[in-house]
Amino acid sequence: MTATWNDVRMARPSTGETQGRAMRIGPEIWDPAKERAEAERPAGSKTMTNLVKDLLRRYAAPVPADADEMDPWDLVNVVIGILTERGVQVRVSPDTDLTAAAQTAADLLRLLGVRPAPRPGRDHPPDET
Repeated sequence: MTATWNDVRMARPSTGETQGRAMRIGPEIWDPAKERAEAERPAGSKTMTNLVKDLLRRYAAPVPADADEMDPWDLVNVVIGILTERGVQVRVSPDTDLTAAAQTAADLLRLLGVRPAPRPGRDHPPDET
């Protein structure tokens, strides 16, 4: 059974400076993420709080104003090309969420200091793969 907000008591730091945040995340998303975090954590280092913090830090990471630009779809194509060249079978079907792949590629570009710059009208996978 998933705990509700009323079931959770949050520790408060002695400084009182850290604000608590409430999120509504269904068990179909939360439970698999929690299982993966627990399986991957060495000696208890990866808690759900740390996971959320890491993702928010990445999401909010600034990109320098003078950064180079790249279309995230181009990075997806490069990765698929490299995997294919190395003999990895890339399975793309109608159920494959390539938009999520492009969003992840955009996150990677930001972390590398490159501004994601999708070409106008290119919000779906390009046909030239």
